[in-house]
Amino acid sequence: MFHLNERIRPVSSRVKVNYAICHFCGACVGACPENCMFLRSSHLAIDNSTCTVCQRCIYACPLRALSLAEGQLEPA
Repeated sequence: MFHLNERIRPVSSRVKVNYAICHFCGACVGACPENCMFLRSSHLAIDNSTCTVCQRCIYACPLRALSLAEGQLEPA
């Protein structure tokens, strides 16, 4: 059973980019503590092998172009 103060995160979750909304401003890249996000020729790349899914990039995006891919839930 989960306690109210436990964090919940999706299993094998990944950050996904809505390229129809993204303006490639780089706010997410600057917010990433793992340095796993890169702007390359008008394309945002995410290295999922080093991403810890901390979600700082999601909260830093002024256009809400980033979100979590769906998955099952488990305690973090």
